[in-house]
Amino acid sequence: MAGIPFTKMHGCGNDYVYVDTIQTGPIPDPQSLAIAMSHRHKGIGADGLILLMCPTDGAKALGAVARMRMFNADGSESEMCGNGLRCLARLAMDHGHLEEPIALIETGAGILRCELSSTSESPSSSGSAQWDRVAVTMGLPRLTPGAVPVRLVVPPDGDGSAGDGGGGGGETAAAEEGPLMTVTLDLPTLDQPVDILAVGMGNPHAVLFLEQLDGDGNSSAIDVETMDIATPGAVAEHCPHFPNRTNVEFVRILPSTDSGAGSGGDSEGAALDAVPTIRQRTWERGSGETEACGTGACATAVAAILSGRVAAGPVRIRLNGGDLMIHWAGGDDDAVTMTGEAVVVFEGVWPSSRTD
Repeated sequence: MAGIPFTKMHGCGNDYVYVDTIQTGPIPDPQSLAIAMSHRHKGIGADGLILLMCPTDGAKALGAVARMRMFNADGSESEMCGNGLRCLARLAMDHGHLEEPIALIETGAGILRCELSSTSESPSSSGSAQWDRVAVTMGLPRLTPGAVPVRLVVPPDGDGSAGDGGGGGGETAAAEEGPLMTVTLDLPTLDQPVDILAVGMGNPHAVLFLEQLDGDGNSSAIDVETMDIATPGAVAEHCPHFPNRTNVEFVRILPSTDSGAGSGGDSEGAALDAVPTIRQRTWERGSGETEACGTGACATAVAAILSGRVAAGPVRIRLNGGDLMIHWAGGDDDAVTMTGEAVVVFEGVWPSSRTD
């Protein structure tokens, strides 16, 4: 093969390089390829590499028509990426692998349902619909220790405590079991120990609501837009409570006047204005801060609903790269759904000899 055809795509700025292995054949060393392609200066530049593959026999028997494997920018493999799955579904449709705009796709977090639609009245250059919006049924939130996974008890000397390597971090309390599993951490740059809520969405998430750090009056409130999330995020990622490391969400619920979405001039705009909005910045396991995190948006919505901060139902999650609409009815048998964009940036061919 002279090179590896790829497609650069993003969902709310969460960008990945996609390779359709149904067309190209197997990629022998996807970990090394992910590192090389993802480099922002020496490669294509991305949060990681995602492979579009044929489903395994077991998943195919259950109706799956495609499979997703994802690798972070550091080469580590992750179970799932919500923004990545939306884009992969569009790629599968654009490349003719889907017969209908509704498909079951195999991921490391299970088989998930994707429904594609178009926000454009104009067809693409090929005359087909532009499948630029995808709703994903993300499944049930994982709310037990083994499913996140999160350790409820960590030995005092740890497996390399959160504070190892300097920076002043370390855990101060074990998690509490229940729908809301809380881990109290002492993280660098934050003035006091903080409670993070552990939620699994096929991958682990630690949600930190910033209002717990607010002093008396708004003048001392931490600004989610300008705060340093890299220092506490990197420490929390490697916290020994999370054996597989964790993604970390730094979030603040916005006043209704700051939602800035609905037009307010009709019933649809008024309904959008009534949806609670949460600002989220994400430190992604293996990639650092990213423009968006779909599974993180789902975890944030679930944590906000379970903790009584917002009502069950639709929640708008405002990310660095745009908004995602998350819906969770809050019941034990209710799946989380996520809706957002899937955008093609450009296509190209990567030299097959390049893995460094």
